[in-house]
Amino acid sequence: MRELFEAIRDRLASDPHAIPSHFTDAPGKPTYPYALIWGGSGLLGADTLCDRDDLDDAFSVTWVSLSALGVLDVRAIGRAALDGWVPPSAVWRMQPITLQKRMGQDVQVDRDVTFPNTDQHAYFAVDRFRLAGDLI
Repeated sequence: MRELFEAIRDRLASDPHAIPSHFTDAPGKPTYPYALIWGGSGLLGADTLCDRDDLDDAFSVTWVSLSALGVLDVRAIGRAALDGWVPPSAVWRMQPITLQKRMGQDVQVDRDVTFPNTDQHAYFAVDRFRLAGDLI
């Protein structure tokens, strides 16, 4: 799973996407906008016909920005980068990543984050993606 999450992070951070991306936790003073990748238990589903395990899991991305409209922008760039992309793997023959529509959260204000010397808050939205593949 680690190689898959590193590939996802690197995909978002690479040109032309250039979205700073972190796994599970952002640094103390992150650069905005950014993506927070989380979840993914490495859930395996047995293929009873072949008696082998397949990867059938999901992960989430929290898109974060300084404005609600900024979240819409970074989410559009991130979705375009991930939806339909096949992550490289030495262990899995991966299927394209797919956006799970109606499984995320709409844009909202993060009242837990207040920037010093202002009354401004960060904004975020969450998307859920399917991650699936077969053992090589």
